[in-house]
Formats: sequence, structure tokens, C-alpha cells
Amino acid sequence: ERETISHLLLGCVFAWQVWARLWTAWGHAEWSPSADATLREWWCSLPFLRQARRDFRMGIILVLWTIWNHWNDVVFNGTTPSLQLVVHCLQEELGRWAHAGVFRGRVSCPALMASGWIAST
Repeated sequence: ERETISHLLLGCVFAWQVWARLWTAWGHAEWSPSADATLREWWCSLPFLRQARRDFRMGIILVLWTIWNHWNDVVFNGTTPSLQLVVHCLQEELGRWAHAGVFRGRVSCPALMASGWIAST
């Protein structure tokens, strides 16, 4: 598989596991990206409700950033890929973002933090 940005953030097995768990916990398993989706196609296909669009997009950006940073650690620092570590980083950062007031719409911080997803790892 060619290592495009879409592959690294959506299509590789590790990234797909992150997204599958996240969307299941957020109650939107059908939003998981297909194996051959490009980042742009997938992003544009997500059917956000108008009231929650900003919060979901901010949450997705955080997940993309966390996956990207984790893969940088794997490639450049020899870190072992860890779904648990990604989940832990997401939990901490979502808490910081919520405390800073980043999420203002109808999506509550507990829904974004997906406590069921965090606990399932």
C-alpha cells in the first residue's frame, strides 16, 4: 500500500482501528472511513448535524493530529505502535480542549471523550 496521507491517517490498519473504536463509542460506526477513502472524500462525506458540526470537526482534527504525532514517534523514535497510548493522549487532550472551552455546540464533552471507548482499551 502506498503511504499517502489518506492511507496513514485513515486506511492503515492502526488508524482504522482508532477510527472504528471512536465512531462506535460516539454512536456513528457507519462513519468509519472505507479502506480506499481519501481524506478529503471521507471528510466531505460525514453527515454532521448543523448544531454539532463544529464540535465534531474539532474532535476529528484532534484525532488526526494524534494519529500523525504517534506515527512520527513510531517512525523517528522507534516507539511501538500503541492503540492504548493514542487513546490516552486523546483523553488527556480532549479534557484540555473542553476545559479551554473549545467545544461549544450540542456535543457534550463526555460524548466527545467517549468514556466507553476510553475504558474499552
